[in-house]
Amino acid sequence: MTTSQNQIQTPSSTFQRIDPDLAKPWRDGHAHKNRPVSKAHVRTLAADLAAGRWKTTHQGIAFDLNDNLVDGQHRLWAIVESGVPAVLQVTRGVDPMAFEAIDQHRKRTAGQILAMEGIQRDAPRFAAMARALLVARYGHSRPTVTEGTQFALEHQEHFGKYLPIARKFGPAAGAAFALASMWGWQSVDESAKRLMDLDFTGESDPMKVFYKATESQFPRLGSGDSGLKERFAIAMNCLTAAEEHRGMKVVRKNQPDFERLESIRPPVAENDVAEATATSRSGLQARVPMPEGDLVPDIMRASR
Repeated sequence: MTTSQNQIQTPSSTFQRIDPDLAKPWRDGHAHKNRPVSKAHVRTLAADLAAGRWKTTHQGIAFDLNDNLVDGQHRLWAIVESGVPAVLQVTRGVDPMAFEAIDQHRKRTAGQILAMEGIQRDAPRFAAMARALLVARYGHSRPTVTEGTQFALEHQEHFGKYLPIARKFGPAAGAAFALASMWGWQSVDESAKRLMDLDFTGESDPMKVFYKATESQFPRLGSGDSGLKERFAIAMNCLTAAEEHRGMKVVRKNQPDFERLESIRPPVAENDVAEATATSRSGLQARVPMPEGDLVPDIMRASR
């Protein structure tokens, strides 16, 4: 099968009998940007085919202008696994960006989309860290899948670096470390190492205080966004003490003073500084100096 962008300007569809010999190369050779396969879903579809329960509908498979399979991988898997042909609607010439809107009733998660974009290492937790930062730092009450994936991809180096923190202490803690890294804080890598190794300098080491908080305070916090914000605040306040070389005995879960935290960021060259406006869903705005192209997601940047 070949598809030319010059020949197909709009999607076209036909109904076609697809047997395993055709389904297998389509599945294996064209499914480059698809969500991870759900074996349970494949088994369900294959059982329907084998039992004669399969019904031909408008739903089928689709290829984009670049000949990538963008919809229907589970149907192809089911045909191959069951050995039973099926009549499907085959659509060609779909916009390559359309995969983000496909199957939104059985929604692709942010983690699934990140995996399709090449982030194979713990993509769901990666997405959870990005969402935690959008909620706790930028005031998003309900970040969309598109917003979360875009933000995660923009800062994947920082989120990826602190996945071990997120695995052990939760996405809010991982997000706090990622934010400190984005800001260029000089102590964050050493703090992360001490925390993961449980190699503290003493009882007043902020990472020792944070570790004790994860055992005593974290379990009592809620599972919703309010608890997420409190966990993020605890981590951020401990990281702040470490960056300022302060010892601490206890940590509070009060929200960080982000305006003050901005002031302790390492200096940047004057010509690299631009004014960015971070706008939350509530309409609140905070103008802060940021390096060009730094933390504020594109979805939240005001036009410059």
